Amino acid sequence: MPAGSERKFPTQGKPNPGSYEAIHMGCTCPVYENHHGKGYIGGKKGITGVSLFVVDEYCPLHGFREPRFGYKPPRHA
Repeated sequence: MPAGSERKFPTQGKPNPGSYEAIHMGCTCPVYENHHGKGYIGGKKGITGVSLFVVDEYCPLHGFREPRFGYKPPRHA
């Protein structure tokens, strides 16, 4: 992301990206990188003290962009 375009991650009422619950709600965020919902690098905290997550920008649950025309998210097993 370019400087100045940081986005606050709205987590209230949503399961963590990559967690089992989120996947079943349609989440397309990386599972392995998010350690199945524990957070990036197993729950590493950022400088604000909040856990970091890798987010698919087009995820229907956590994404912040409108889906592209013809975009089909990957299917998780």
